[in-house]
Amino acid sequence: MWSAHDAIKAVLITGCSTGIGRATAIAFAQAGWPTYATARRVESISDLESYGCLTLPLDVTDTESIQSAVDTVKKAHGSVGVLVNNAGYALHAALESLPVDAVRRQFETNVFGSLEVTNRVLPAMREHGSGRIFFVGSTAVPQRFPAVVRTAPPSTPSKRSATLCDSRYANSGYASFL
Repeated sequence: MWSAHDAIKAVLITGCSTGIGRATAIAFAQAGWPTYATARRVESISDLESYGCLTLPLDVTDTESIQSAVDTVKKAHGSVGVLVNNAGYALHAALESLPVDAVRRQFETNVFGSLEVTNRVLPAMREHGSGRIFFVGSTAVPQRFPAVVRTAPPSTPSKRSATLCDSRYANSGYASFL
């Protein structure tokens, strides 16, 4: 039986096929933490096993996939001790050229996917009295990119511009309540 004093070190990281997720998985595994690296296409992360990672398929837009990954970690460790919500992507285009369906798909991955994975690990974390949840964001969020969307005519110099740079900013509100 797990107690609130047991430090659960199992790490679950979403979106490990490239970049920050991949590097984070390697770092945790090399530091000796049981690390579950995930990606929609598990074959894209099979090489992470050579670093000591355990690999799992996980599509953050699929409820059954999320539950299966969380259940695998819980069965082995009692709870996810550290969740790194990294899965996501940016849309780089002029706002008016983006189909609304593309933006919805992005929010399904970047926002609702992270929320659902978080909601699946929270009950066991609360039961064990410990756990950490990280939301990987984007340095692009607070910046403005005039080349992407202008709010003034192109001939008018303007600092006012906007971008749909990365919906991950929406996660900061959710995370502030955890």
